[in-house]
Amino acid sequence: MFFPSIHDITFNPIQTYAPNSLIYRLNDTNAPNNIIDFDDQRRNFNPVKIMVAQSHALYDQKSKAYLPAVLQIHNLTDNTITNVSDHPAFVAISTHDQKLHYLNWNKNEGLLLRLKPGSINPGNYETTLNWTFIESA
Repeated sequence: MFFPSIHDITFNPIQTYAPNSLIYRLNDTNAPNNIIDFDDQRRNFNPVKIMVAQSHALYDQKSKAYLPAVLQIHNLTDNTITNVSDHPAFVAISTHDQKLHYLNWNKNEGLLLRLKPGSINPGNYETTLNWTFIESA
């Protein structure tokens, strides 16, 4: 068995609204700080694929408003961008005989927030991320 410990992800405040701009995570959610820590107690280290999906749009409970934005996975290795609200998005895969220790991202990779056209009300917007770990033999 392996046990993931998933940390909250917080983004920089939106200071100036510019549609299609990227909002980066706060420094405490960038490398060397981890997004996920693993307690990997498996006997056989088969590859593990990590996926993430957004359960609902970013929403502020107080103002009852949605944020016109989408969460995206930015993969610098193959230069792809995937929206996590459309379907589960690929995050990473371990190799055979690799014990999982942690997952972290540099500032310009991993989960980032892209603003879309629309009005933004001040608020504290939240969503839930559903992480999936698939072990293959």
